[in-house]
Amino acid sequence: MKIIELICCCAIIFSFFPFISEALTPAIKIHSKTVQIEHELNRDKFLYNGFINLCKTTEDSQWLLESALWKDTCTALWNFEDLKIQHEGNFYRETWKCYGKTMEALFYKKQEEL
Repeated sequence: MKIIELICCCAIIFSFFPFISEALTPAIKIHSKTVQIEHELNRDKFLYNGFINLCKTTEDSQWLLESALWKDTCTALWNFEDLKIQHEGNFYRETWKCYGKTMEALFYKKQEEL
C-alpha cells in the first residue's frame, strides 16, 4: 500500500510541474533583468565617482598620464563601444557608450584663490 501511495504522490507532483514552471519563468526573467541593471548601475557609479575623484586629485601636469591609466583600467574591466576623456581648461568630461546607452560625467575645477 505504501508503494501505491508513493507512486500516486509522484504522479500528482509531476502533473503540477508544468504549472510550476510557467509560474517561475517570469520570476527568473525578472531576476536576470535585475542583475543586468544592477551590473550596469555599479559600472556607471564606478566610472562617474572614479572620474570625479581623478579630476579632483590630479594636477594638470599629471593629467595625461593619469587619464590614460584611468581609461586603460576602465577598458580592462568592461567592453565599451566608446570611451572618451576630454580636458579643456578647467572643464573635464568623460563619456562612455555601452549597449547603445551613452552616459557622461562632467567636472569643473574651480581656480584656487591666492
